[in-house]
Amino acid sequence: MAAVMRLTVHPDEGEPFEVTAGQREMAAWEAQPFGCNAFDALGVKGVTFLRFLAWAAIRRAGQKAPAFDTWSATIDRVDFADDDDQGKAPGPTRRGRRAGASSTSP
Repeated sequence: MAAVMRLTVHPDEGEPFEVTAGQREMAAWEAQPFGCNAFDALGVKGVTFLRFLAWAAIRRAGQKAPAFDTWSATIDRVDFADDDDQGKAPGPTRRGRRAGASSTSP
């Protein structure tokens, strides 16, 4: 599993947006009573894992988000982001690309 995951969040209302989750979010997942080893999580609790990572990334970015269960109830799905993100607007934890840039890395 990559140390950084780009995820697309599809809320019940509003447009989908991308977030980036990393080791901070994985560590937060492992510390939860319902969590498990982040490297095993996709095979054990995949849906909850992806939702939690997205929620934790949103909160780390300083965006307002209610408690996890409340937030999760308003989300249709969370998917791995497409590799081809040309033309997509930056989300709350994703920097916009500069023209001609090949990566969102600093």
